[in-house]
Amino acid sequence: MLPGNLPHIGIVIDSVNPETGNPVVVHNIGRGPVVEDMLFKYQITGHYRFVPEKYEEPARNEQQ
Repeated sequence: MLPGNLPHIGIVIDSVNPETGNPVVVHNIGRGPVVEDMLFKYQITGHYRFVPEKYEEPARNEQQ
């Protein structure tokens, strides 16, 4: 949550800040999309993962 109890969504991407080692987040707080090290700047109120079915790895017996 942002100040004033405003909800906010960020997407953790596959990059880390070399100085802190923290994963970086893509988010938008009114300045357009921004990539920055802010994962622990605000209280985390949820954690979700979306894996589209077509991107799931095939079962071991399906691999060739």
